Amino acid sequence: LDQVVAMGQRGDFRDYVSAEQAVMAVDVLLNALEQREARNTWVDSLYETVAEEDAFDPYAFKDVIGRF
Repeated sequence: LDQVVAMGQRGDFRDYVSAEQAVMAVDVLLNALEQREARNTWVDSLYETVAEEDAFDPYAFKDVIGRF
């Protein structure tokens, strides 16, 4: 989880597909760690950044994932 978040904070997820995969990975990992409910608002915000492929903004994604 820390590695995925760190990659996002560095801006490694510049394209829609990689950002979408990162969001799903974060969600799965938080569920596995039983921390999903505590981070619901943040994860929902992450999902919002990848809601539409044509509107994807890697800078907005970096900003949201940086709030971890």
